Amino acid sequence: MNHEELFSAQAEIISLNGLNTILKFTNFHPLNTQSFREGLELSGDLKSDKGTILYPTGTEITWERINRLLKFREANPKMEFSIQIKRSDKLIQRIREEIRERMKHLLDLRRKNAVFRKLLEILNSKLDPLLEKSLEDSNITLALYKIRFTCEFAKSQRAFFIADHAMNVALFSVAIACTHKFESVLETSDEKLCQILKAGLFHNYGGVLDTDKILELPHAERPPSYWEACRKNFNFIQEANPGEEALAAITDLYNYQKGQRDIIAKDKERAISNILVVADSFLQREDGLFSEPNATKDIVDNLNVKATEKQYNNLTVQALTLGLDLSDIFDFYSELEHLIKKCPYDSAVPYPLTGLYSPTIFVCKKRVTKCPFLELSVRAVNLMQRLGDLPTGEYHRCKLLTPKLIKFYDEHYVEIKSSTSDKGKTEPEGNAPAAPAPAAAKKEAEPAKEKSAEK
Repeated sequence: MNHEELFSAQAEIISLNGLNTILKFTNFHPLNTQSFREGLELSGDLKSDKGTILYPTGTEITWERINRLLKFREANPKMEFSIQIKRSDKLIQRIREEIRERMKHLLDLRRKNAVFRKLLEILNSKLDPLLEKSLEDSNITLALYKIRFTCEFAKSQRAFFIADHAMNVALFSVAIACTHKFESVLETSDEKLCQILKAGLFHNYGGVLDTDKILELPHAERPPSYWEACRKNFNFIQEANPGEEALAAITDLYNYQKGQRDIIAKDKERAISNILVVADSFLQREDGLFSEPNATKDIVDNLNVKATEKQYNNLTVQALTLGLDLSDIFDFYSELEHLIKKCPYDSAVPYPLTGLYSPTIFVCKKRVTKCPFLELSVRAVNLMQRLGDLPTGEYHRCKLLTPKLIKFYDEHYVEIKSSTSDKGKTEPEGNAPAAPAPAAAKKEAEPAKEKSAEK
C-alpha cells in the first residue's frame, strides 16, 4: 500500500485505509491508554464489509472503540476498515505541536555540540514564532505530518533519519540566512524566513516518500535515485503550496543536482536557493545520509575548496564557515581569494589536492610564457581529467603566489586540519606532487623534489 492509499487529506476530512493505519494514526497501544490521540471524530459512518454500521458519523474515536475494532478483526482476519476523520482545529493543533517538539528536539541535540552553538543561537528566539507562522496553514501541517506518518510504515527505520534531515536543513538554512554575511543581501523578515524554513522542510519530500525503494538499492545508486524521487514527487509539494520562493528554491536545488550551476553567481537573486544547496550538502555529509559521516572541519574545508572552483556560492559557504566559528578556514580561503586577484593575467588557479583538499600551490591555467613568475623549468601538475577550472593537460607553477600560499597554509595548518595522519597515504590527483607537510612548507618546495615528482 502506497502513501496515498494509507493517508490522504481532503478539504474537510482525513481518510485512513486499513486497521494498522488507524492504529498508527491514533497512537493506539493495547496496554497504554495515555498515548492515545484524543479528540478524533468520525466524519462518515464506519461500516463493516457487509455494510453494517459499526460507528455512525459524529462518533468520537476512543481507545475503547478502537480496541473493539481490533478484537473484531481478530475474529475476522480478512476484515479491513477505512475511516474518515473530521479535520478539527484540535487535531491540527495537536499535529502542529508534534512537529514543533521534534524540531526543537533536533535543535537541542545540535546545540549540545559546541561547533554549532554560535550558528544556531539565533533560533532560540526565532524558531517558535517562525513555526507558528509557517504551520498556520493546516494543509502545510498535514503535508509535513504525512512525511513522518509514512515513515511509520517504512521497512527501514532509516526513513525517520531522512525525514529528520529535512528538519535539520530547515534549521541550518534559517540560521545561515540570519548570519552577518547576509545582512546586506537578504531581507530577513518573518515572511522571508518562513519561506526559507519551508523550503528546507519540503526539499526532500519525495525522497522520504520513496525511502523503501531507495534503501533497497546498492549504496552507489541511492543518491541519484533519491534526487529522482524528489523530482518525481514534486507535485505533492506544489499541492501543499509552501510559497513561491520556497518552491523556486527547491526547484533550483533539483536543477543543481542535475549539474545546473547558474545560481552560484547570483548572491542576491538566488540567495535562498544557494542557502538551501549549501545547507543540504553540508548536512548530507555531516549526517552521513548516504555514506559515512565526515568531520565538520573536513566538510567545511571541502565546501570552501569547491566554492573557489565555483561549485558552490562563495558568500553562502563563507556564512556557514564563520557561523560555525571556523575562522581559520575562513581566513585561509579569504587569503586564497586575495592571492588569486594578484595575478596580472587572470590566470592563477589554486591547485587542490584530493584527500587533504586544501590548495597548496598556484598553477598558471593560460601558460603565459611572458610572465617572469611562471616556473617553466619544472612541470608542476599533469592532469589526467578535468579538475575545477583546469581541463586535462600540463600546468606550471607560479613562483609569485605559491610561496605566499604555502607560508599562509603552514601558519594555519593545525587549525584547518583536524587530522593529518593519512596525509602521506593519499595519492594526489593528476600525478601532482603531494602537499608539503607543515615542517617542510617553509622550504618552498625545493626544485629537486619537484623533478623527482615529475617522473
